[in-house]
Formats: sequence, structure tokens, C-alpha cells
Amino acid sequence: YERLLELLPSITPESCEALTLIKYDPGDALAPHYDANRAADAEDVARGGQTLATLLVYLNDVDDGGRTRFNKLGITVAPRKGDACLFF
Repeated sequence: YERLLELLPSITPESCEALTLIKYDPGDALAPHYDANRAADAEDVARGGQTLATLLVYLNDVDDGGRTRFNKLGITVAPRKGDACLFF
């Protein structure tokens, strides 16, 4: 995390949400959602505001599944160890 912030000089730890690490077991999935939304004003204030960008870092290669889908855009990102996906 610290090294990642070094690569993005305009970002400080104080301006970021806490790092979230999620491990998926076979068959696990995350329901479709938006990382930023208009209906979460109280939550957003408590954690410093809306999510402006999300960076996913893929830590493992997987045989099946693990894709990140952007349904409205028709884009699917397959995980490959060491790759990252940044979206706004």
C-alpha cells in the first residue's frame, strides 16, 4: 500500500479510504454495485466523501472466474497476477 502511494505522488494516505483486501473462495461473488453513489450521503461524510477512483490489484492468477465486469460498458477484465484495474 505504501509503495503504491509512492507511485501516485498526488495521493496521500490521509486522502484515501482504508485499504480493503478481499479473498474470494471458489464460488464466491460480489453482487453488482457502484463504488460511488448518490444515496449514501451520511456514509460518505463519515469516511471523507465519495469514492472518486478505485484501484483493483490482482494478486493471483485464477483458473476460472474472478472477472471484474462493467455491465453498462460491456467490459470484462480478467484477473492476471500483477495486473491492476483503475476506474473512475
